[in-house]
Amino acid sequence: MVFNEKNISRRAKKIYQMVFVERRMPKGNEIQLTNEEFIKLKKWLFTENIL
Repeated sequence: MVFNEKNISRRAKKIYQMVFVERRMPKGNEIQLTNEEFIKLKKWLFTENIL
């Protein structure tokens, strides 16, 4: 699934679980998030009060 502004909010909890708890994203671990991307995603999730 490709995330965009329309669908990411309703999937935020699942994204958080997979990225920060299970460390299973991106799918297949073919491309790893950089530290910068990891920090930006976490900041966005908490700044937007999605969780």
